[in-house]
Amino acid sequence: NVDVVRNDDASAESTLRAIAESTVAVHDASPFVREILLDQLALRYIFLPIETEHFSLLMQRLAKTGQLFHPPDEPATDSPLCLSKRLLPHGRPSSFHKAFLSYIIEQRFYNVLLAYMDFYSLGADLSHLKTLQLPLQECYASLLVLGRMGDRM
Repeated sequence: NVDVVRNDDASAESTLRAIAESTVAVHDASPFVREILLDQLALRYIFLPIETEHFSLLMQRLAKTGQLFHPPDEPATDSPLCLSKRLLPHGRPSSFHKAFLSYIIEQRFYNVLLAYMDFYSLGADLSHLKTLQLPLQECYASLLVLGRMGDRM
């Protein structure tokens, strides 16, 4: 479950009002228009509660909108409700990182595993790797993840 960051200023209040109106519009829209609206909200790291409560829906929305590999030096949005730094932080684990890495290990998407870990600077040494709590029972996944650290172990 992803928490929403709230500010107490007027822009946060107007953003919340706009999100509420968008949510109503999303539910009343045709499936095609609903997807367009949800994609546009996702580009601003704003998700419906159903998406933040189900990892697979959140992962699909992030991948579909190109937000899964978002550059760290480029803010996703100036919205006071922006989740990008909490959802996909660089250099430290998040609940989404842990779930996504576990998923790609289970699915044996090893090329994505290494690319994702490198992109987000995750598991750079043994202590950081332990914080990710990855299911490394499979020999090949373990070899890849540990091998990319080289002599930093």
